[in-house]
Amino acid sequence: MAEAAHFAPHLPEKKMSKNFVQDGKNVDWLNGTGKAVSSGDLVVQDNLVGVAHADIPDGDVGILHTVGVFSLPKEAEALTQGRLVYFKADTATLTATKSGNTLVGTVWASAEAGDACVCVRLGY
Repeated sequence: MAEAAHFAPHLPEKKMSKNFVQDGKNVDWLNGTGKAVSSGDLVVQDNLVGVAHADIPDGDVGILHTVGVFSLPKEAEALTQGRLVYFKADTATLTATKSGNTLVGTVWASAEAGDACVCVRLGY
């Protein structure tokens, strides 16, 4: 930090704000779904979207990744890079249809209609 002060002596040293909690890349999540969640499963609870780090039995707490790029199951539709995708609860898949669905993220690499999965950057 002394080096930074040398180049910009008028600026205070960088310190974390006193109300900082975490970087938000992961969140502890209580699985109250009534079923086990497997590592890699997409979890959507209201507006919280994440991917399970490890298996999370019902009633247990586990870690969800809330940022990053993940390969996730999708509807039988072509999805182009840069397109927003949404969680379709009745099929537990991703779709480009916004109406009635929850935003998951952005398509990172295009996928054809026949592809089972698509790479998505969460929350972006």
